[in-house]
Amino acid sequence: MKHRERRFHIRPPAAGAAALLLAFQNGLFAQMANPPASPPTFYSKNITLAIDQLAVNPRLIEKGSQVLFLIFSGNPQSPKPWDYQLSRADRDGSAAYFLTPSGVLDYNVLGNERGVLVLMAIPSLQSSGDCANSYEEIKDWELWYIDLESEEKQLLESSNNLPLSEGYKILGLADLPNTAAGEIITHSPDQLHRLVIQRKPAGFQYRVSFYRLKASGARQEIFATESWQSFSEVEWWPEVVWLDNRRFVTIHFQSIFNDTFPQSEGLFSIVEIDVISGAAAELFRDFSIKPFPRLALNPDAQAIFFQKFGSEKDVTEFWKLNLADQSAAMVYSVRGELGEPRFSSDGKSVVFTEVTDQHFDIIRLDLDRSSIQNVVGR
Repeated sequence: MKHRERRFHIRPPAAGAAALLLAFQNGLFAQMANPPASPPTFYSKNITLAIDQLAVNPRLIEKGSQVLFLIFSGNPQSPKPWDYQLSRADRDGSAAYFLTPSGVLDYNVLGNERGVLVLMAIPSLQSSGDCANSYEEIKDWELWYIDLESEEKQLLESSNNLPLSEGYKILGLADLPNTAAGEIITHSPDQLHRLVIQRKPAGFQYRVSFYRLKASGARQEIFATESWQSFSEVEWWPEVVWLDNRRFVTIHFQSIFNDTFPQSEGLFSIVEIDVISGAAAELFRDFSIKPFPRLALNPDAQAIFFQKFGSEKDVTEFWKLNLADQSAAMVYSVRGELGEPRFSSDGKSVVFTEVTDQHFDIIRLDLDRSSIQNVVGR
């Protein structure tokens, strides 16, 4: 990857607020963002004609020829976190069938795509009160392995009084925040570098700091950002996507003045950080990057995909950012919300959940042919 001449310097929140506000008032919003691009004309087809299905969390397998996803199987009036079944279908959503009974919390496809790990709660052993809606209150869980060729199932691990966070660690998905300590720990792919992300108050605002955890246990701060504040109880944690064993991409936020809701508006930037030196390079910035952009790295590690608010109300745009030259372009848009994108192993297709008018659909986007399929939907 080429050396980036443009460097990213962190300023204290108060120092840059006035300049950002002035830029916002002077109409520099459009200049800071890439010029709007029109998405390709996509071919859309409703495959299953399912009226009431709620389908989420898709992943492509078999080089994009098949798709796994979760189907909600509970009571919509009192949903529980485990009210899902794992389903399997071809890439067009045809011949769909269930791989598991209800009880699935999450799953992860192994790197060789020969098997899948499934984290399941045991519904009959869960409490029935309000706390049953909280992941933190799930006490009894199991981790299963499913061979995707034979579809044979094997129990790998039971909770044995361990918290659910231990199940997620074994599953190998993103680290969950430790709300008590106010931090997340993530590792480089080779497990040699540990990164501690800590969220804490700084006066009347919040700050997120990134620390490299040394072998001695000492912490070295390598990056920091203001913490975007939502209008709800949801805490904002910048996403981390590792590019290789040394570099990762994350989000920086710098607020503009808002006396009513501090740190709720401002400029978002996608930045690349060197975990050893702490050097930071800005890749893309825009006021309309979504606070939860669901960053995704394509399989050849040449591009980051993220989400932005559209120029029209309630529109979400799906963008591609080339890491080599920082060029960015919109590849898809919808009047609704998009879930986390996941790629086929060959990088030719991507799938995600699309939420429109309270409907949940699974969308497959073929990046090499500019075509789109509504795999599971209304």
